[in-house]
Amino acid sequence: MNEPTLGCFITSHGFGHASRSLAVLAELQALVPALRFEVFTQTPYWFLAENLDPACFTHHDVNVDVGLVQKNPFQHDLPATLDQLNDFLPLSKPTIEQLVNTLRPRACRAILCDISALGIAVANAIGVPSILLENFTWDWMYEEYLDEMPSFSVPIENLRSVYAQANLHLQTEPVCNPIAGVLSVPPISRRFRVSRERTRSSLDVLPEEHLVLLTTGGIRGSYDMLDRLRERSEVRFLLSGSSETLRREANLIHLPHRSGHHHPDLVRASDALVGKAGYGTVAEARASGISFARVLRDNFRESPVLGAYLDKHISGFTLSDSQFNCGSWIDRLDELLSQPRNNNGTDNGASLAAAHIVPFLG
Repeated sequence: MNEPTLGCFITSHGFGHASRSLAVLAELQALVPALRFEVFTQTPYWFLAENLDPACFTHHDVNVDVGLVQKNPFQHDLPATLDQLNDFLPLSKPTIEQLVNTLRPRACRAILCDISALGIAVANAIGVPSILLENFTWDWMYEEYLDEMPSFSVPIENLRSVYAQANLHLQTEPVCNPIAGVLSVPPISRRFRVSRERTRSSLDVLPEEHLVLLTTGGIRGSYDMLDRLRERSEVRFLLSGSSETLRREANLIHLPHRSGHHHPDLVRASDALVGKAGYGTVAEARASGISFARVLRDNFRESPVLGAYLDKHISGFTLSDSQFNCGSWIDRLDELLSQPRNNNGTDNGASLAAAHIVPFLG
């Protein structure tokens, strides 16, 4: 008999959705060791392989949704997004059938979707359960732009009708659009792997040195404040995604996205975090307890929800993208570093989500 298989359709809008889903898949693998995963996403293979045993999954480089077309880590392109949505939706029968033909021979028991509606349509066509994992869905996100671009109403209705067909709906805190009767779990983040001390040692950071991690999320961006960072020569700055290779320059450590370091371990090894507040970064900051000077994207409906959650649970302050880029936040660095590390002690939602999914695997 074929090994049981879970299909996974993961949006590639940044790395946050993939890190969240992979955290759940790792917990599922611990609960059902024979389980295999067929992962459909344009998130690169190396990111999946760094977070999940490569022997247990197959990567299918497939565009599973549109999301938002990004100009840079902090700005999106609405006309380009709408053009791509009109090409992608409604989901075509040939597109669905091609994916059905891939999954049906592989003993697929269910399909997990974060936050791809395509996976739900494929599950329906195969006749297996679908699980929707989200802290927001794209139909809810696009509602923000209806006044500016009323044509978003058509993809909104297309997506909403598909999302409603999910057999299990899990919402992860911080939830943007709470729905009565839908199961909610705490923030989902990947588990730490090595100690804070071991990570710092591998980066040649001394125990007495302050380490500040800068991030623009999974979307590559430039760091324009390097001269300001050099002013604080006694502080080490770790710049995620700033280089193709690990490179040290005075008090700066340039790190590629594919660094060989587990990102949650980098967060825990740091004394403060500065940069873009996406779901994955917020969840990792919460789990590690460090302070966070955060940039919340303008004209992005998730931002007020993330901001309210950060204000309640994570110390730090909010920056505009221009303040981040020019480095004016350096003037408040001592304030950020003086914040005590929070011992939140909350459950990781990944294990709870996995427990809810296991019964759907037969």
